[in-house]
Amino acid sequence: LERIRMATNAIWPSVRFDNLLGDMPLRHSELLTRLSGYRYLLNLAPTEGFGLVPLEAMACGVAVVGFDG
Repeated sequence: LERIRMATNAIWPSVRFDNLLGDMPLRHSELLTRLSGYRYLLNLAPTEGFGLVPLEAMACGVAVVGFDG
């Protein structure tokens, strides 16, 4: 994430990267509320499995970018 942040900020300094999950577990409704406040979700989890977070982000109208783990 840090490498992506540095490379992106060199070109687009206004782009910010937030950790949606934070340090604590979230209720599902809180996760969906947080997701809906963003335009893009950068998915960096290589062991996501089914990919529920990206799927829920798309359901909230958020474009998902990243890689297929």
